[in-house]
Amino acid sequence: MEDISDFNGVIEFALEKEGEAKALYDNLAARSGSERGNTIFKELAAEEQKHYKALSNLNVGKLKKSFKTRSVTDLKISDYLHEVSFSPDMTYQDILVLAMKSEEHSHSLYLGLAENSDDADLKKLFEFLASQEARHKLRVETEYDDYILTQD
Repeated sequence: MEDISDFNGVIEFALEKEGEAKALYDNLAARSGSERGNTIFKELAAEEQKHYKALSNLNVGKLKKSFKTRSVTDLKISDYLHEVSFSPDMTYQDILVLAMKSEEHSHSLYLGLAENSDDADLKKLFEFLASQEARHKLRVETEYDDYILTQD
């Protein structure tokens, strides 16, 4: 793991996580088995790619001033679901659960790092990254609610 005690180390760590998330969503898009799921996961992969690009091209002085975190609704659906492991024969429900849990873990990780950071700029960056992960989790939870929970 990178040294996340300074701003550059945090950026490297976040780049790694964004790259992993993009790869996951590309894989889930290919396996979703539905046009709707394919679209959602491709959009999430594109968002992760945008995050990666933005983090790669940081102007630290500018960025420190531009972090804006927004409150994101938590449907808490993932709180009631068990972890699933990736497998080639995953159902669409399993794919959504895997994505939700991945975003939930990333969100918790960044919040924990924010809480333990003594550097105000790092804390702000971690909180911003956590809010981005919360947005993604909400997107997947909404799909789960619309597609899985409304089926008989």
